[in-house]
Amino acid sequence: MREIVGGQKQGRRTTTDITVFKNNGGQGIAELAIADLILTRARENKLGIDVTWGEGY
Repeated sequence: MREIVGGQKQGRRTTTDITVFKNNGGQGIAELAIADLILTRARENKLGIDVTWGEGY
């Protein structure tokens, strides 16, 4: 990501290209914040289903 933002590498060339940013730097709190935002927006828009974990089928 740093190289793309810094202009050293080219990012997406077309709208169909897919860019993946993989970060194993231990930024778990960032993933939690994003997951919370996704969950909040999904609930606001009545999307998805609630799943109860730990109970039998």
